[in-house]
Amino acid sequence: MLNHDTKQIIQKAYSRFLEQKGLKPREGQKLMIAAVARTLGNIMSDSEGVRLGESHVCMVEAGTGTGKTVAYALAAIPTAQAQDKKLVISTATVALQEQIVLKDLPDLRAHSGLVFNHVLAKGRGRYACLYKLDFLLAHGSENAQSVTQALYPDERDALLSENTLHVYQSMLEALGAAEWDGDRDNWRQVIQEEDWQRLTTDHNQCTGRRCAYVTQCPFFRARENLVDADVIVANHDLVLADLALGGGAILPAPEQTIYVFDEGHHLPDKALQHFSAHVRVQSSVRWLQTTTKTLAVLAQTFSGVQAVQSAITPWSAVEQLLLQVHQQVLPMLELLLANNMADRDKKYVFRHGIVPPELRAMAQSLLACWQKAGAVLQKIAAVVEGMLDSRSPDIALEVVEQAHAAVGGLWQRCVHAETLWRLFAREDDEGAAPTARWLTAYEVGNGFDFEVCASPVLPTVQLQNNLWERCFAAVITSATLTALGKFDRLRERSGVPSASAGSVVPSPFFYQQSAQLIVPTNAVEGNQVEQHTQSVIDFLQGDVDVTEATLVLFASRRQMLDVYQSLSLEIREQILLQDNYSKQQLLQLHRARIDQKQGSIIFGLASFSEGVDLPGDYLRHVVIAKIPFAPPDDPVEQTLSDWIESKGGNAFMQISVADASLRLVQAAGRLLRTEKDTGRVTILDRRLVTKRYGKLLLDSLPPFQRVLY
Repeated sequence: MLNHDTKQIIQKAYSRFLEQKGLKPREGQKLMIAAVARTLGNIMSDSEGVRLGESHVCMVEAGTGTGKTVAYALAAIPTAQAQDKKLVISTATVALQEQIVLKDLPDLRAHSGLVFNHVLAKGRGRYACLYKLDFLLAHGSENAQSVTQALYPDERDALLSENTLHVYQSMLEALGAAEWDGDRDNWRQVIQEEDWQRLTTDHNQCTGRRCAYVTQCPFFRARENLVDADVIVANHDLVLADLALGGGAILPAPEQTIYVFDEGHHLPDKALQHFSAHVRVQSSVRWLQTTTKTLAVLAQTFSGVQAVQSAITPWSAVEQLLLQVHQQVLPMLELLLANNMADRDKKYVFRHGIVPPELRAMAQSLLACWQKAGAVLQKIAAVVEGMLDSRSPDIALEVVEQAHAAVGGLWQRCVHAETLWRLFAREDDEGAAPTARWLTAYEVGNGFDFEVCASPVLPTVQLQNNLWERCFAAVITSATLTALGKFDRLRERSGVPSASAGSVVPSPFFYQQSAQLIVPTNAVEGNQVEQHTQSVIDFLQGDVDVTEATLVLFASRRQMLDVYQSLSLEIREQILLQDNYSKQQLLQLHRARIDQKQGSIIFGLASFSEGVDLPGDYLRHVVIAKIPFAPPDDPVEQTLSDWIESKGGNAFMQISVADASLRLVQAAGRLLRTEKDTGRVTILDRRLVTKRYGKLLLDSLPPFQRVLY
């Protein structure tokens, strides 16, 4: 049970927050505080602080305007402190992350009376590596490439430009003057991606506490801040990456953590990305040849070190074996794709994820070869790493550090290849969700390269093993957690424990009084491609008020461009097309037009269905071109659909309609952002009223005033 003291702290903090902010309590917010506090407060633990039981995860759907961040933070912070656990708040988007860090948590601390500190956590890739920065400045402008440069493939192709070196020098000076913390997001200028990538490292290349720069290292300094923080704000990718490293590598250990996954509907898809793998065969061959050259330089550099020579010696035989097996697999892949090369996507999806026996056997051979290659590189890396502590005075520390970084990167490539071929080599467990497996052909010069891809269709097992079974507690929240009014989709795709509670709290909006949902009588069914496109053109020409703010959402880029090109010049001048601007630039231009009392029409794709906050006059009309069904050629969705059908299920209803429901709610949710907003949502797809599933989709939308012709 939630103990009395913690309950009192939460209640007093909420009352004080409302009083100091001059706010009235919201029913949905109160219910959400109660739901989160009830789940977290009722968790039992043993004398070691280890969680007991499986009722430690709750799901809360709370619409825009509920005040989700305040609700879960008010409940979770005191509860985490009482349980002596860390609170990790994870988001899917940078925009929400910044809002929580810069606005919501400081505001809560200032007005609630709660005493806590918070910090933003980021992965290594967001921080500059001081060793690399210093090395690039020392060697980047040399005409002759040093041995250490040759050991670092990314830097040996071309000399750095004077402008890039000037940027690096400015960074070093800013770090020395404590005017910059090494975080890419805090750098005062825009930096090109390729220039930044030269400055970053990963856990395999980093020498850790052995590095001469460790005391000034931006990443380690940021990581030290996590130790004393009560609340850590991260993103889903970082949480999943930390769990993949065993947990506790960057963030606190899962067993000591209460997670809040805001924008939690993204978690299953983010997990799929982390657990999938892909390898290009011809690129792998080229990589093997490059690696051999790199190791030859390494052998020459450490010619007097017997341990290094012994570790490198087996590589030649492993490389030859890998090259031989790759040459054998190429004709097999060509044959499998031969009847599909006319397809636009040049893709072949293995039905039910089942790989032919001969390809599976080849995958087993490739797996064994890549494991041998990985073992050799791991041994070389270990020997070189040992030299960081004990080395000959004739070998500069700089050379050893650079060799360690180079070999660590090579080893990581082997691990990735192992992952892919392991997924192809094994058969899926009977009755379990299959692994999607497919091939894609890419034109390279006068020929093709073949990408071999694999992904679980559901990340449930991985999330169960790495997250739900290990974490002390978790809260999943979003404005769109349910699909067709149920949590079934989230449960199936995330694998949350069966005992997990789910609740939907009421929105503060008066939907019927604030907005209309319109399906015009002349709308065309979205699957009638040409007729539907023409109907969208006709609607935009005749029924859109060009003097107000409108957001038009398309399910495909092709249709968006076809519609745009067919509109009159007068309307096109009012349109801000997604392809022409970054998302941030486009929204800034849109707001500027509305501020100047001009009309503005945004043409956007799926990314504009989320994370777009345009309250009041900034958005009065949302036009949804068609029901946002997923593309039918996605290999993961296709394999999942086949599996559901094979079990007697209805894949169209369980996947296509459920997913479309979620996307439709997200798109319609762009309209009302505050309790004072008004407007209309128009959906130009007649299937909403002609198909049996249309009523389910309509009923899943907020209760707008319906105008169905």
